[in-house]
Amino acid sequence: FKNAVAKVAAAEEKTRNNTLNEETFNLFSKFVPAGLLSFDDVAAAMQEAGESCGLPGSAVYKTINSAWDGSQRKDRTSELPDFLFEVPGDEDEAGGRGDRFLPHPGTPIKVARVLAATDLATEQDLPSLRWHRGGFTRWDGSAWLGEPDSAVEQQLFLITEHAKFEEKDDDDDGGEGEVRVRSWNPSPGSIATLLKTLGVAVLQLPHRLDPPFWITAGTEERGLIPLGNGLLDAVTRELSPHTPDYYNSWSLPYDFDRDAPAPADWLAFLGQLWPGEPESIAFLQELCGYLVSGETDMEKIALLYGAKRGGKGTVIRVLTALMGAVNVASPTFSSLTGTFGLEPLLGKPLAVISDMRVGGRNIQ
Repeated sequence: FKNAVAKVAAAEEKTRNNTLNEETFNLFSKFVPAGLLSFDDVAAAMQEAGESCGLPGSAVYKTINSAWDGSQRKDRTSELPDFLFEVPGDEDEAGGRGDRFLPHPGTPIKVARVLAATDLATEQDLPSLRWHRGGFTRWDGSAWLGEPDSAVEQQLFLITEHAKFEEKDDDDDGGEGEVRVRSWNPSPGSIATLLKTLGVAVLQLPHRLDPPFWITAGTEERGLIPLGNGLLDAVTRELSPHTPDYYNSWSLPYDFDRDAPAPADWLAFLGQLWPGEPESIAFLQELCGYLVSGETDMEKIALLYGAKRGGKGTVIRVLTALMGAVNVASPTFSSLTGTFGLEPLLGKPLAVISDMRVGGRNIQ
């Protein structure tokens, strides 16, 4: 991986784009499907290498995505040597590399505990995967986001695919049998059992706790605002680092900047929207603060009422950007009354019903 990146960064002018395409395609078609690298690992490194050798950023971006599209039509993982899938250990009798050993497949809880402490651990030695209220969540560096079972199953298949375990043969004379090394050989059944055991028995968090809460202490937390660069205390304005010990289901998509200037254009727009109505502007400011706080204790709905092209859509777009589009649900009244109609609201700090009709009039 490092050699490929270095090769692109050092490419000469006439070969830069071809080198970028070839090396990126090679990584995408071999290492990514094998689970040894992610798309983001390759794309970020190649974007930087391509720009450092003199290619325009937009051209690098297009070439990387073209290489990715091409790699989806050809899986070349079979060209990789076996040792890449093994964890280095003691050399075996033949002088080769040691294999990755896991507990016996018939003891899924032992396997799950080993994986939680190794493959699924963060730099802080805490699990990067959790089970809460019937589903998996994964730590992304600033929040715990929902993770489908299929993604966890894929990871477990990749971890156990080349793993081995030790098993003693039965001795007919009653003595200790010979210890044999066998392939873990994951199957859909064994992975399904491991998945359930991992979530329910090892990674499950208390059902009674509502996010956000501290995992180790088992106490709910209020007053911390998760941002891109840390957790902001809403009262003291002190910023602390993110930690996977803090279980929060969302994070604002930008950093806290203590020296950020006043939003002059936004304030001018509000002055045009509500001339001579400072209480309306103050209410909207209070609403914004209420949203970023993540609190719901007021149990209120804000209603923006007015004619078309009266600024409602602009306010909604700004609120969506303030919270981050991924943190906003957009239901309709009819969808809320349907089966599982409230499910899209789970983990979302803001829900917007952008257009509705009351008494024959449109209200946004």
